[in-house]
Amino acid sequence: MENTSMKPLLKSLQDQYLKGDFESVKEGLLEHKASFPKGEFHFNLGTIYSKMENHAVARFHLEKALSEGYENVAVKHNLKSVQGSLAVSDISNSSRIEDLVLSKSLEFGNDFYLFLTLLISVVALVLFLKKYVSKTTFAILGLVALVPISAKVFYIDNFSVGILFQESAIYEGPSGIFEKTGKVPAGSKIVLGKKTDGWRMIEKPLEYVGWIKSNEVGVIK
Repeated sequence: MENTSMKPLLKSLQDQYLKGDFESVKEGLLEHKASFPKGEFHFNLGTIYSKMENHAVARFHLEKALSEGYENVAVKHNLKSVQGSLAVSDISNSSRIEDLVLSKSLEFGNDFYLFLTLLISVVALVLFLKKYVSKTTFAILGLVALVPISAKVFYIDNFSVGILFQESAIYEGPSGIFEKTGKVPAGSKIVLGKKTDGWRMIEKPLEYVGWIKSNEVGVIK
């Protein structure tokens, strides 16, 4: 059933958007955040931040929309545009194969890994019923079928990923008294590790390993 109570709000936000009053649209979205599904909220807010040319924050919200399962052509198009504007080097475009594989793995939801598990299981069953494989091979394929969903649950889901809201100094330890070792650009996608007293550790990519302030990064998952 259509939610008629949302119509005035959506009409108002649309009118402000068409007038180019992006600040008012942003404030309206934030004020009525609870009225939107999470994925849709982050997509709308990310789009507005991109219009306001705050590409780092825009990337966070668009990546967050995808992590909430809000996947469509518009989200991916806007995210690609934002990434092009940022032109940062991070796990999503690293020259290291392990970073790229991890980045792609993190983009897929549980449904993708479950689909792979079911697909391999069905193929194995068909091959066995057609007597193309032995019982031993069928058993091995059954174990292989469990690899995708197991990897998702026991490995990939253990990673925490974030987007830098702003350019952030990297420190050797979780305090300002430690030496600065470099900077991580705004909008960079990073893998986060330990957290303590307002600080987060960057684990990947390797060139950014160190500690940053927690309030300078938005956690996607």
